Formats: sequence, structure tokens, C-alpha cells
Amino acid sequence: MVDGRSFTCKLGGRALVAVSVLLAAISSVRASGFGEDRRVPLPAGPPYASLVRTLAHNGIGCGVLVGPDLVVTVAHAVADANGRIYDDAQVELGDWSAPSKARVLEGCLMSPPDPDFKKGQDWAVLRLDRPIGWRYGWLPVLPLSNAQLKGVEVEFFGFGSNSDEARPEFAQARAPYQSPGVIRNAEDNLVFTDCPIWGGSSGGPLITRRDGKPQLVALVNGGVEVPGEQLSHGFRATYTKELGNLAVPARQWQATLEAMQRPATRPDFHTLFVRNHAKDKLQVSIRYNSLYADPAAPWISTPWLDVAPGQRAAVVKLEDGCAEAETFVAIRDGSGKELGSGPWTEFPGDERRYVRKRMNFRETTYSLP
Repeated sequence: MVDGRSFTCKLGGRALVAVSVLLAAISSVRASGFGEDRRVPLPAGPPYASLVRTLAHNGIGCGVLVGPDLVVTVAHAVADANGRIYDDAQVELGDWSAPSKARVLEGCLMSPPDPDFKKGQDWAVLRLDRPIGWRYGWLPVLPLSNAQLKGVEVEFFGFGSNSDEARPEFAQARAPYQSPGVIRNAEDNLVFTDCPIWGGSSGGPLITRRDGKPQLVALVNGGVEVPGEQLSHGFRATYTKELGNLAVPARQWQATLEAMQRPATRPDFHTLFVRNHAKDKLQVSIRYNSLYADPAAPWISTPWLDVAPGQRAAVVKLEDGCAEAETFVAIRDGSGKELGSGPWTEFPGDERRYVRKRMNFRETTYSLP
């Protein structure tokens, strides 16, 4: 029981934790921008690296990291009309040309499902199968009252598929964007914003800045369709509350988020260098365990790395998520001849033979050969 409301966490219909879910099904929704198009390509680094794209049941949406392994998004992007998280739900993030992926282990929504998305209960808190937030960062949450939200300057960032897109770089939700806006109105359990959103934007964050620090205040979840209305490349000329884009304020899901949070203790990630003491070029490959990899197959083998004589080269970096001291090293000379005397360790599907080594410090250098 949270704030007098019952919650059930489910994945694909299997109850996982006793904590309850509210799904809002959006149909016939047409979101838009208002006034001038002020979108820019999503900047790199924090807080923008915390953006995720949700993939579930052949649909896409947005969300944002709010902890090492927690994401908030909207329910209609990841759950069915009965409040069950889709079995195939996952997220992707990072380098959008080759994004990292993580599966959804469990999620909390409100139950029973309610078809009226205007009640502000269209939200979901998801737990991922790996703590990928340590790599990309996450947003702190700022729950505000309606009086505090009205008039707040915000930024939206995410994807959007605008059928009348004048900006080809954003067409078909192929690249994320950032755009400023304002929360124009706030009432009941919804806020109204002029930030530009379209299909695929649902679950994207609205952030504000306090003392220069980004804070998550709401998640966009829909807009309003006017039959026969003609827009200019997806934009309306002026904002009105009746046509404003809708968002769910953080206070709606803050209690559930707190119930799902775990102590955020940063793992002791390792960095590994190699130094070539030979007279000729060497090649090295490292096999290591990454917290950011699929938990079913967490060991990663790096590509062969050329190391010139006398060179010290980084092989495993902090962002690779190596939290175990045990590694395996394969070495060969410039002609491809295997070097080393064993004892050897071999892995199925990997033609390399490795020597087991242990990193004694957070930053370790192996001397080669």
C-alpha cells in the first residue's frame, strides 16, 4: 500500500512483487509543437545520456533512467490494457547508431486499468536486468505541486515521429532532439506543456533546472487531435490549454519509485592497461566480466588490440563496467603467433587461448609479453 493506493508489480501477467498498476490507453491522439520550432539535436553527455527508448509489442516510446537499474516511462508504451508489462519489453540507449540494450525484469503500474489517459495515471516504473545507469547516469526526481509546476521553464528531450516533418534529421523518430518549453497549466493529476511531441515521444522527460542542476518533474504522455485540423509541419501557431500537450507529474509515481529503489552503491569498476616491453608489435585481447552486458552471458572478449613497442594502451575502461578482478589475457605477435606458456583457459566459440590474470588495483597495468 502506497499513499492509500494498492499496487501490483507484474511482468507478462506474472505477479512479481506485492507493491499495484494503472494503465492509460491512448487512442486517437495527435500531439504537436507550438509556435517556433526550437528543436536541436540531443546534446551528448549528462543529463541527456539518461534518455532511453522503450521497445515493446512492436511499439516504441521514451523513458529516462532514475537509478542504476530503474526507468520511468508511461504505461501505454510498455503494458497491455490489463496492466501487464509486455514480455518483450526492453530499452535501448547510449550511441543511437549502435545502442546498448537492457531487458525489463519487472514493472509497477496502477491497477485496475483505466482507459482515460487524462487522469494522470499513465506511468510505469521499470527495473532493468543490469545496472546500466552507472554508465549513462540518471536523473534526480523533483515532485512538485500544481502551484509549483505552473509557469516552470522545462526542457523536453526524446524522439518523435511527425508525419509532416520539415526536419529530416528527426523524421521517423530516427534521432532524438531537445527543445525548451514551459509548463503552462497544471491541474488535478496532469500538467499541460507547449514542448513539441509526436508519436514515439510518450514517456520522454520534462526537466527543469534548480541551481543549474537538472531535475525530472514530469513525463509527457499525449496530446489532442482536432479532426480536419491543418498544422504547419506538425506545429500549431499558438498554444491553448485545450490543445496543450499532456504530461504526468513526478508526484504521481514518486512513492512507487521510492519503494523500488535500492541503495545506490557504486561498484568498484576496474581499468586495465597493457604495456609492451618487447621489441616488436604485440596484439592483445582481454576477456572480462561486464555489469553492462547481458547477465546470461556477461563475459566479453575485446577485439585484438595492436600495442607498439614501449606503448601503454588502455584495454578495459571505466565505462566498460568491469567490476571483477579476474580477467583472461590472450597475446600474439605481429604475425599472429600465439605467445605465452599457459596454463591455458579456453571458451566455447572462441578460438583464442587465454591465461588467467587478476587485477590487484582499480587501475592495473599488465606487462607484456
